[in-house]
Amino acid sequence: MIFEDIMDRLQGVFSDWVEHKDDKTQYTIEDFDYSTGVIAEVVYPHCDMCVAVNKCYFKNEIDKKPQEKLQYNCHCIQTPIDKPNPDDIKVIMPEFKIPYLFSNKLGWLQAMGYTDEDRDEVEDLIKTLSYQEYCLGNYENILHNKYGYKINIFIDFPGKAEKAGNIYKIKSCYMIFPNGQIKCNTPIGGWQK
Repeated sequence: MIFEDIMDRLQGVFSDWVEHKDDKTQYTIEDFDYSTGVIAEVVYPHCDMCVAVNKCYFKNEIDKKPQEKLQYNCHCIQTPIDKPNPDDIKVIMPEFKIPYLFSNKLGWLQAMGYTDEDRDEVEDLIKTLSYQEYCLGNYENILHNKYGYKINIFIDFPGKAEKAGNIYKIKSCYMIFPNGQIKCNTPIGGWQK
């Protein structure tokens, strides 16, 4: 068992992608409401920040993954995984996100050539471009706390109609969820820097 843990850690150092996991707890971020995040008293003796990233996939770069040993007596390890394919990734898009986007950023969308009738197309584009770029590791870490691991995914959003041929460099905000899922916080969160 100790030898297997050491091998997993060594392989995790050299792989392109890792899964952050703790086999000694069944809890993940999905077991908790977004309003509370991971409740430390429920997951004790495991740390809330560890549980928030349990079974999540990360590009194996310092600024794109959680640091190991987040707490004393931590059981987490980062094991190597194959680079995810877009078919392996599921985008969770809460049902109110696209109506909110169109009510609050319709001017942005219109400037890119879209109309209110393009809601389904815009949603499909955001989802598709987001999981493709996530699989390429084209994201940045924004925050890691008991609510999860928040990232901005950088997407090249195509213009439409009179703006066809234009590319708009925007970012879309997500939480990394277990088992190859990303949950959308903000479909269009601003311009890339």
